[in-house]
Amino acid sequence: MYAKDKGRIKVRDLQTLVGICKGMVADGVVNQQEGEYLLNWLRINDVDSLEDPRVSSLFDTLEIMFEDDVLNSSESRELFQELLAFSGEISIDGEPMKPAVVFDEPPPRISFQGSCFEFIGDFLPKDTKCNEYREVVLNRGGVLKGVSMKLDYLVIAQTASDQWKYGSYGTKIEKAIKYRAKKGKPAIISEAHFIQALKEGA
Repeated sequence: MYAKDKGRIKVRDLQTLVGICKGMVADGVVNQQEGEYLLNWLRINDVDSLEDPRVSSLFDTLEIMFEDDVLNSSESRELFQELLAFSGEISIDGEPMKPAVVFDEPPPRISFQGSCFEFIGDFLPKDTKCNEYREVVLNRGGVLKGVSMKLDYLVIAQTASDQWKYGSYGTKIEKAIKYRAKKGKPAIISEAHFIQALKEGA
């Protein structure tokens, strides 16, 4: 493999890692499953090959935290802060915005007719559930659209680790937050809130 190609792989892997970290801090907390996923990702992807002292520091922190196979509440808070620092805060026109502030609060009333929806994350059972949601949106007069200024609702799955490894989860949320701050939409909602809206409108 040429040195130029190796350099591209390093950049791509580092960008992927940043995307993973952004996805993990998006809801304001890092749990046991997320910590284990990140540690395994770093082990598989050879930390030393990334040649970044921040990555090595993150890896060392995770190995120490999981020596007893448990991520306690204090470690969870510490890890959250480290991931936040590593991935960088989301900024809008130079003003910092905490990535923990993601979901609309209070959750909005969902109107399906003529509204645009996008779904992000690993909806379980895999693929089937997301397809069901998309079908419901279409049946109720809604439209499916990617993250853009025309999007009305971004629905985030409760489990999304499979999405993080592609680096797009955190990036799409970041883009949606910027649009929301500037244009007032899309509303960013949890899968649980979406399900509740389906029940209320049944």
